Amino acid sequence: MSAELTLTCDLEVTNRAGLHTRVALMIFKKTQEFSGSVTLRKQGTGVTADCRRMIDILALGAAQGDFVTLTVIGHNAESLQKELITLFENKFYEDEYEEERSDEE
Repeated sequence: MSAELTLTCDLEVTNRAGLHTRVALMIFKKTQEFSGSVTLRKQGTGVTADCRRMIDILALGAAQGDFVTLTVIGHNAESLQKELITLFENKFYEDEYEEERSDEE
């Protein structure tokens, strides 16, 4: 059995719309099969969100350019942390989503 890990990292919100509903849903879905704890804390405010609750993520009010601290605690923390970092680094696939939406119009 692997040891429980506590991992933290600071991430910048780089997508134009910030942590809005579609993005909150992406984070929420990633955390649902994880048995540990996952939180985001908006830097400068101290407001913390339990990532298993979409309303908490939305309540952060994190906009483009804000920084958040991601904390993942659990046995598979490293794997989930990598997945969430990838979402942030890829701007939650904002460009692909907008392109897909414009193709539908």
